[in-house]
Amino acid sequence: MQKLWTDFHSSIPTAGRSRDNMSGYIAEFMFKRKYPSHIHRTHEFLRIVAQIYPPEPWTGDKEAAPLSSAENKKKKQKIKR
Repeated sequence: MQKLWTDFHSSIPTAGRSRDNMSGYIAEFMFKRKYPSHIHRTHEFLRIVAQIYPPEPWTGDKEAAPLSSAENKKKKQKIKR
């Protein structure tokens, strides 16, 4: 238990430390402890964000649509001129 407290205490920033942010410090510590690998941590973070904020389906708006490879090529040619 002492090691856990020491690890947690050392993870809290020394500058700008605030009691109001304590729940965030605990949540961050627990998340990093559960996912020690940076790769898995990033994947899980993005997966959780997608659950909370699911992506909206594309509406078919021409301006929001990604360019096709042919349209992208034309655009690049115009820029070169």
